Amino acid sequence: MSPAAPRRPMPFITRVGVDNYKSSAHCDVTLGRFTVLPGLNVAGKSNFLDALRFVRDTLVNRPAEAVAGRSGWEEASRY
Repeated sequence: MSPAAPRRPMPFITRVGVDNYKSSAHCDVTLGRFTVLPGLNVAGKSNFLDALRFVRDTLVNRPAEAVAGRSGWEEASRY
């Protein structure tokens, strides 16, 4: 039986900044192990989460596919 490999800590994102994505001009969120995003309807909570998914989709797929999945860059960007 071989010795167990040492366990490395899982990477953890502690802060996310989003600029000019959909309805969000700017947001800066500090994340913990359990983070709640409170806010009124149309405050941008879903767009913040979609920005995280956009980064994931860009890394997993090609950037062009991530943009196309959001109806093009004009829909995803505030520019």
